[in-house]
Amino acid sequence: VLREEYKKIELILEKIKNFNETPVLCHGDLRRDNVISQGEHLYVIDWEWAYLCDAAIDIVGYYMWNIFFELEEYSTEKYKTFMDNFSNISKEKFEIYWLLQFFSDLTWLENYIAVNPNDIDKKRLFKKNKDFFIKLLKQWD
Repeated sequence: VLREEYKKIELILEKIKNFNETPVLCHGDLRRDNVISQGEHLYVIDWEWAYLCDAAIDIVGYYMWNIFFELEEYSTEKYKTFMDNFSNISKEKFEIYWLLQFFSDLTWLENYIAVNPNDIDKKRLFKKNKDFFIKLLKQWD
């Protein structure tokens, strides 16, 4: 289903080569359920998706999973408002990393549905997120 979108993602990936960021250790799945709070300390667990990359990828992923996906309604306006709060990450970088994270998550969800075709909730979630993703992707035409 996402094959058409994959072609556009490949073109967007080319832009990452221009960022020239020093890679650092990133978590790769930084969500609230992977952070444990004990007193004044925070512990990050579940490192099996860790890799070396631009730290902005983890920042975008964290906010995407912990703030944006908690919104009831996905809209271009909410996305733009959310994105505008990141002055330390360039708009282009933020948008590219956002799209890549979104695409990665949709691909995972699509594969999950292929193995679990009776999961109606995941099918609804996929449809809702895919439609929003395609709206975002059209901005790159």
